Amino acid sequence: MPLLLAAALIASIPLANTASAATATVTGNISGDPVAPGQEQTLSFSISPSSRTLQSFVLTPPANWQLAGSPTPGAPNFTVVGNTLVASNLSVSSSGSATVQFNVKTGCKSGPWDWQLAAKDSQGRLYGNDGSDLTTQVTSDCSLAFANQPEDALKTKLITGTDFVDTTDFVTVELLNGAAQRVDYFPVAVGFDLAAGTGLASGALTAPAQTTVDGVATFGAGTLSIATPNEPQFTDYKLKAKTVGTYAELPGATSVGFDIWEAACVVQGCSVTNHGNRDTYTGVDSLLTASTLATSTANLNLVCPDQILIYSNEVFVYGTDGTGAVFLRSHVTRQDMKAATNNGQAHVTWCVGLKGPGVWGFAQQDTNSSGGIDAGDLYVGTAPACPSKDPAASAPCITRQYGDGTGGSWTEGYLPGGDPPRRT
Repeated sequence: MPLLLAAALIASIPLANTASAATATVTGNISGDPVAPGQEQTLSFSISPSSRTLQSFVLTPPANWQLAGSPTPGAPNFTVVGNTLVASNLSVSSSGSATVQFNVKTGCKSGPWDWQLAAKDSQGRLYGNDGSDLTTQVTSDCSLAFANQPEDALKTKLITGTDFVDTTDFVTVELLNGAAQRVDYFPVAVGFDLAAGTGLASGALTAPAQTTVDGVATFGAGTLSIATPNEPQFTDYKLKAKTVGTYAELPGATSVGFDIWEAACVVQGCSVTNHGNRDTYTGVDSLLTASTLATSTANLNLVCPDQILIYSNEVFVYGTDGTGAVFLRSHVTRQDMKAATNNGQAHVTWCVGLKGPGVWGFAQQDTNSSGGIDAGDLYVGTAPACPSKDPAASAPCITRQYGDGTGGSWTEGYLPGGDPPRRT
């Protein structure tokens, strides 16, 4: 019987120790929210222990938030070390508390954001802090804006802020707070979608996300291109900036419109080739561009009476930066003629769409297939023979046509400056 009593007493000892070993805690509270996004704000933090003597704590802000300046009160008890608020030598008893005020540059995403707290007593033991309120509410989001807008470019080449220059003047996007100030401490990954809507082109966009550095995402070599030329009379491309990854869905601006071309030159009086080197355009202005588009992409219905199309699935477009006439030399091969529905007839004409009647009084057609004539429709007609005197002034017109010696033909003539399309 004595042995049984001893066993019972021994078994009761751990139960008594467990009851007396309750975890000591601190209660911390961050006040001063809600706060604006991407701006320097002033917050307060107070802390009190349930027992023991609070000696120190480390308060860490949410990811990519940044502590600024010195806390109040400051050293020796409160300092900023790295990007943490550090308190030491506090000696706060269970009946007391400590309060500190500090500045922080807030995050760019709306919602509740949690801080991390590690507090220790005078013997270096950690406190629990389950009852603490360590959340700061951000009222709204930062946004993306274009710092350098995209301009015209060649297909698959880098789109930059200068027409047809793919080595400098990169497109840039900046992160802004609600006061339109650049947020230079909060890195986000920036990408693009193609904006959609009436008059906007769709194509194959290549735009891997770029992370902001000092608040700016830069789209350098290999980071921004479109592989599909658009029809420049009635469509544009526009980029819609977006954030991806951790801070996805921040509001993003839409760029200005721009065009993607198949060929271009930027030298006074230069030439470009197009349509598999069948067409050569020579201009008198300082910019000349050209593209071959599928009729489905161009969405242009150019119909000239009595014309049997050689290239029934293609529309040819060009553009200049002035009004000077463009000399065109176009080649139709024997294979093209035989493949066409006219099956080898030798006479070739150009069916041209203009923004106005032009010198030949072209009639307006439902070129945008809207079901009627409207302001967006072109004036369409067959280019006649040029007069012998000053033929360029009568563009569009054809100066001559001749065989290529292998069953095909060359056609030469003038087209007006601007960016009208044509069909052959």
